[in-house]
Amino acid sequence: KVIEYAKYLGVDPLREPQLLRIAQEGLVAPLPDGWSEHTNDHGEVFYHHRESGSSVWQHPLDNFYKSKVRTKHLSLLCE
Repeated sequence: KVIEYAKYLGVDPLREPQLLRIAQEGLVAPLPDGWSEHTNDHGEVFYHHRESGSSVWQHPLDNFYKSKVRTKHLSLLCE
């Protein structure tokens, strides 16, 4: 599961094993306050934000972890 999520975040697990920790961190991170996880009748997971009433398919922290990967990629390029 870590490898799958790492690829989703933009990590190449074979070339960037040092970045797998970001994917691991993302998989165990709790949902932000106000968010809850649900499953629809087809077994698909979605996330609901109580305060705004909005629901999304993408985990609320995915963009945060994608940004961490991009930042790490940039820092590796500068080395």
